[in-house]
Amino acid sequence: MPSSNMTKTDVHSSNTTSHDAGNKNYKRMYYPSNGKGVGIVNAYTGQSYPWRTCSINALRLFRVVDATGRCDSRGYFDRGGNHRDTFNKEPNILYYDGPNDYMRHRRQKVSPSIVTAWNDTRAQLFPSGGDLDLNAFRNLKANGAISATLKT
Repeated sequence: MPSSNMTKTDVHSSNTTSHDAGNKNYKRMYYPSNGKGVGIVNAYTGQSYPWRTCSINALRLFRVVDATGRCDSRGYFDRGGNHRDTFNKEPNILYYDGPNDYMRHRRQKVSPSIVTAWNDTRAQLFPSGGDLDLNAFRNLKANGAISATLKT
């Protein structure tokens, strides 16, 4: 029997949840990629990318942090309205192909300047979609455009 201080969020984060049983009170809002070094999935489609979180290749993707607490750690929203018990205190990390993918999925607007900056940064870091350009990485980091670090 679960302990009395266990929340619905704790219960829903296991593999045998009411979501899997078709409970209509829960709606999947997105597919998060939470945790260090876990495989990244597209937040919109759930399709796996060939990269892991906290890797240099994760810089190829548009990363969004959902800190609203409305969805549990698996990306489900409780439509039953008992949000006090399902409030997620940990942010969910979402990855998209780019800002347009995010805007289409979440029906949110992203400033054109952010979209342009993101596209420019990706083009500099991964010219022609290839490997990381270390000089571009160092320049962008020195200018404060990115905060990632390389493991040595």
